Amino acid sequence: HTNNIISSVYSQLVGNKQRIAAKALKLVEDDSGNLLTESLLDFNDVEGQTDDGSGGQGNISSVCWHPENEACALSLSVNRLNVWDLNIERKTIQLDQSSVYDSRTPTSFTAAKWYPHSSHNQIGASIDCNVVMYGSRCVQKVVNTIDHAHTHTIRDIDFNLNKTHTLATCGDDCNIKIWDLRKTDECVVTLSNHGHWVWSVRFNTLNDPLLLSCSSDCSVVLHRVTSCSSHTTDLDRSQNQMLPDATVKVFDEHEDSVYAAEWSLADPWTFASLSYDGRLVINRVPNQEKWKYILE
Repeated sequence: HTNNIISSVYSQLVGNKQRIAAKALKLVEDDSGNLLTESLLDFNDVEGQTDDGSGGQGNISSVCWHPENEACALSLSVNRLNVWDLNIERKTIQLDQSSVYDSRTPTSFTAAKWYPHSSHNQIGASIDCNVVMYGSRCVQKVVNTIDHAHTHTIRDIDFNLNKTHTLATCGDDCNIKIWDLRKTDECVVTLSNHGHWVWSVRFNTLNDPLLLSCSSDCSVVLHRVTSCSSHTTDLDRSQNQMLPDATVKVFDEHEDSVYAAEWSLADPWTFASLSYDGRLVINRVPNQEKWKYILE
């Protein structure tokens, strides 16, 4: 991927109303070596879309880049999920939540991710308390659904990069759930370590038993969920004893609601968390836990 193209989601004032906007930006240097940004695409400029700034279609909540195609991205708003091609500066696919659930019942997109397997030809999205899998090559094709995955609104979803058909969800019911997309009648594991809404959940991209979550209870929790990881197969083959599922550590450095937690792409043992008061905290997996994977 080109490392000088980024996306930014920000707040702006339109007339006397506020809206959330998003752009794709290219980082360039001027003759003096100063770093500048050049706008490549305004994700809010959707043909035929009206935006009054009141929280409807024009308020984009997130942008997610395609894992392999650097010119492809998806943008998520309350009512729409759009797939974009930066080469032609136009959307190529538009998905509407009313295509899945009764349009007479208000529903909203809350999260979306590219499925990291099967050539990335699927998109997972949460609509209120439900999960929907779309086929990204066929407009409006629903591949799979998990109805009422949570009792309250789902805030985030994440796929396991190292194990197919494995999805984690979290939400306002204070729970984290891990699903096998081949058997969606019930979740495989439910984690209830948080005391308030859970805003983010992330599988470790290298050691997938490690699962990160953060919540409005001001905490970041590092979980070990070996039973839902690729390590179960590896351990069975080597006839080693599988590490039990457990809470590795609760990090409580934040003093306000924590809305985001992400693993480092450079170091699989490092992660960051961001809270409402603007505090960014960098932490590492405890050495005692780290050595369990290094010595396997």
